[in-house]
Amino acid sequence: MLHSEPCDQSYDCFQYYAVTTTPPHWVQAGWGFTLNTQFGMTNPKTYYEYCLIGCENHPNDPTYYRLQFQEDQNWGTTVNYQVYYDSTQGNNYWCSVINAQVRNCSYTQSSPTWVLAEAEVHNYPSTEMFTLYDYIKVRNVNNIWIDPNLDSNLYAMAPYQAIKIDYKSFLAIGRGTDVYLPVIKK
Repeated sequence: MLHSEPCDQSYDCFQYYAVTTTPPHWVQAGWGFTLNTQFGMTNPKTYYEYCLIGCENHPNDPTYYRLQFQEDQNWGTTVNYQVYYDSTQGNNYWCSVINAQVRNCSYTQSSPTWVLAEAEVHNYPSTEMFTLYDYIKVRNVNNIWIDPNLDSNLYAMAPYQAIKIDYKSFLAIGRGTDVYLPVIKK
C-alpha cells in the first residue's frame, strides 16, 4: 500500500517496502530509504516494525510501538522478508523475519489475518516505483507454504500498476500518489 503526502522541502521523505499484518495493530519486516531534499537518497536499510494494542496512545514507548532499522541492504540485492504466526507461543503471536533471522516477535492479533506486500511513501507526492516482489509464498492452515493466487489478489490504484509476472511474482510500477498492492489472507 503506497501512501503519499506532500513533501515539504525542509523535511526528509521516507519510502518503505514490507510484508505486514494489517492495522490497527501490526508486525512487519522490510526495507526503506530516505529521499532528502538537500542530500539526495540514503542507502536502504532493513527494518522491523510493530504497533501493539495501545500504540495509538503511546507512540514513543517501545513497549507498544517500535521502528527498528537493521543492516544496510545494497541496491539490486535480494532479501527475504517474512511475517508469520507462531501458534506454539499461544494466541496472537507474530514474528518479523529478515533473511531467515527472527528479528522480533510480538503478541498482536489472531490468525488468520490479512498479510500485505506493501509499499509506503511519506511526504513525497511523485515517487517513482519499480519494485519486483518475487518468490511470494503464504502458509496455509496446515502449516504448509503454498503459492498465492496472484490472479485475484493484485490491486493497484492509477497511476500505479501491479503486473503479474508469473504465479509467484509481480512488479509494482508507476509514478503518482496511491497504490494498493496484493492482499493475501493467511
